Amino acid sequence: MYKTIIMPVDVFEMALSDKAVRHAEFLAQQDGVIHLLHVLPGSASFTMSRFYRRPAAV
Repeated sequence: MYKTIIMPVDVFEMALSDKAVRHAEFLAQQDGVIHLLHVLPGSASFTMSRFYRRPAAV
């Protein structure tokens, strides 16, 4: 049905995530690919801070 599915999961809500994974498996059927995505709160600002531009000094 779908070739690629990007699916956010919450490792703190495994029961809900398990249901979502099963549904994604159904949607992907035999030829699809499922990419699982989990975001850690608060980690992006620290890890990605070197990529942000800092305002120029006035």
